[in-house]
Amino acid sequence: MGSGNNRSQGPGNEPEEEPTTEDQISEGETPRSRTRQFEPGQNTPYPPRRQTRQFETDQRPRRNAPREVDTDYNPRRRQARPYETEQRATRRTRSSDDYDDEPPRRRAQRRRRQSAWPAILGGCAIGILLVVVAAVVVVFIALRSTQSGLPGIGNIPGVGGGSSQTFQHKDVQTVPMTTLSSLQVCDKIGTISIAVDPTAPSGQVQVKTTKIVHAANDAAANQEFSRITIEAQPPTGITNPLACTRTVPTPTSPGTSGSSTPATPTTGNSALVVNVTFPDSTGLVNTASDVVDMQITFPANLAAATSSATPLFLNVQDALGDINIDGLQGVLAVKGSSGNIKVTRAMLLSGSDIETGQGNVTFNGSLLLPTDTTASATYILQSEQGKLDVTLPLNTAVILDASSNVGSIQGSDFTINIKGNGGPATYRGALNSGASLKAVLTLDVSIGDITLHKAA
Repeated sequence: MGSGNNRSQGPGNEPEEEPTTEDQISEGETPRSRTRQFEPGQNTPYPPRRQTRQFETDQRPRRNAPREVDTDYNPRRRQARPYETEQRATRRTRSSDDYDDEPPRRRAQRRRRQSAWPAILGGCAIGILLVVVAAVVVVFIALRSTQSGLPGIGNIPGVGGGSSQTFQHKDVQTVPMTTLSSLQVCDKIGTISIAVDPTAPSGQVQVKTTKIVHAANDAAANQEFSRITIEAQPPTGITNPLACTRTVPTPTSPGTSGSSTPATPTTGNSALVVNVTFPDSTGLVNTASDVVDMQITFPANLAAATSSATPLFLNVQDALGDINIDGLQGVLAVKGSSGNIKVTRAMLLSGSDIETGQGNVTFNGSLLLPTDTTASATYILQSEQGKLDVTLPLNTAVILDASSNVGSIQGSDFTINIKGNGGPATYRGALNSGASLKAVLTLDVSIGDITLHKAA
C-alpha cells in the first residue's frame, strides 16, 4: 500500500498506455485541442489543471478573415456607408497574389538631424568681425586725436572716463579803411553782431572774435585754436574758400535822379571780407562743437552814404547762430539757417532780403523808397518757421504782400483787412494811401505769426 499520491495496482487500475501520435491526433484535431480526462475521485499524478476551452479547427477565428459589417442603424456610432463597407471588405480580403502585381513600396528615408556646428561657427565669425571693427575705430580715433588735436578717446561717451572742457580764445583785428561800401561776413557756427559805433576809432573797422572749442586739456585746445582761421581782408587778400554759399542778388540804389539803378558791390579797397574757416570735419569724427562769435564795429562816417552811386552793401551768412545788425543803412542781404535775426535802427534799400530757416525775424527801421513812383523796389522779410515782428513808420507807402500758411497776421496799427486769420492768412494791398504800386514789401512765414507795429 502506498500513499494517496500513488496509483493502486489491480484489475481496472492498470496503467494506461500512452497513445501514439497517430491515435492521439485524429482527423480534424490538433495536439493542443485534446486534454486528458480523469474520472471523478481518481488520483492524478499532478494537480488538476484549468481546463481550457476547446475549439475546433474550423471554429478558430482567422487572423485575416473579413470582418462582418453591420449596416443596421446604430445611434451610438456613425452608420457605415455601403461603399465604405465594400472598400473595407475588399481591402481586408485581398489575397497575397494581389500584392505581387504592385510595385514594391519605397521605404521612407529617415530625416537626418541637422548639426548645430554651422550656426555656432557663424556666430563666432560675426563676433570676431565686430571686435575687429571696434578695434579699428578706437585706433583711428586715437590717431586723429594725437595728430589733429581732436578730443581723445577718454572724451568719447562710452569709451574711457575722461571729460572735455570748454576753452575760449579772444582776438581783435583792426582793418584801416577810408570808406566802407561792401562788407561780407561768412561764418558757419556762432553769433554775428554788426553795429555802427559812434565811439569807434575813425578810419578803421574792428573785428573782435571769440573762438570756443572743447578739448581735454590746454595743449589740445591750443592746437584746435590754431586750426581755426579768421581772415579780415579785402576780397583780393582772402586765401581760403569762402564759407558763404548763397548767391547774393544784385543790389540797387536810388541814384541821383531818383530812379533805382543796379549797383555793383565794390571789390576795391573800400570792400571788406570776414571769412571764418573751420578745420575739416569730414570723416568719422565731426568737430561741429567749435564755435566762432564775432563782433564788427565801425564809425558812422565810414559807411557809404545811401544817396551815393554805391551805397553800403552788406552780405551776412551764418548757418547756425543768431545775427544782430544795428544802425546800418544800405542793401542788407542776411541769411540764417537756424537762428534769430534782429535788425534795429536800420534803413533798407531796394533789393534787401532778410530771411532765416528756423527762427524769428525782428525788424525795426524804415524803407528807403525811390523818389520815382514808377520805379520798382522790393524788400523781403522771411522765415520758414518762426515769427515776423516788423515795426515801420506810419507813413510807409508800399504795397504789403503778407502771407502765413499756418498762423495769423496782426496789423491793428495799420488799416488793413486780413483774410483767413487762424488758418492760411493773407493780405495784399496798400499799407497806406498813396502807396507806390512798384514798391512791394514781402512778409512771408510758413509756420508762424506776422505782427505789424507802428513806430513811435
